[in-house]
Amino acid sequence: MATIIIENVPDELIAQIQVLAEQNTQSINDKLLSILKQAIEKPRISIKFLSSPEIDRTWENKCKSVPQLQDQIDSISRINPQDYGLPDSTALIREDRER
Repeated sequence: MATIIIENVPDELIAQIQVLAEQNTQSINDKLLSILKQAIEKPRISIKFLSSPEIDRTWENKCKSVPQLQDQIDSISRINPQDYGLPDSTALIREDRER
């Protein structure tokens, strides 16, 4: 393994690294290695919903319109398959279960 020497490291930075190392019960060397590994690894992309306050500025307005949309959906008349000569799905399911 190679040895790296870093010059002119500020005392505040060394103190912060020491605190982090102590919090994780690691040596300063181990903590520095883990920090370097994290810096090199690909950053993990956080999963965001297609519509969320972080990515959609109209999100709040969309949320406010949900009750109106629900009322519109509820007002649509339901289609009865038997009106179109189609069999009842309950009978089809029952038939499949009896096989």
